[in-house]
Amino acid sequence: MASIKPRSSQLKVCNQSSAAPLIQIGVGVLFCTSIFEVMKSRFSPKITIWESLAFTILFITRSSIWAGYILRKHETLKEKGTIGATLKGQLVGANEG
Repeated sequence: MASIKPRSSQLKVCNQSSAAPLIQIGVGVLFCTSIFEVMKSRFSPKITIWESLAFTILFITRSSIWAGYILRKHETLKEKGTIGATLKGQLVGANEG
């Protein structure tokens, strides 16, 4: 009879360096959306609720796309920095040996 082995339960801890930009972008989009809503209601008080909703959806969609682009660019630059440091260390090690 085969015995069942329990799986080792490992908690995956979110990397703090990758979570920080996401939180910053989320707060930034929230702030910009709040400013947008205040400006929209102040300068266009007579638009219908559906027009207001459509403008808000378009604004949040654009903001989310922009935030995703910024986050991806941040991750790419972080990876390039890590790869660059690794290659630099390999070159220095090759020159010493």
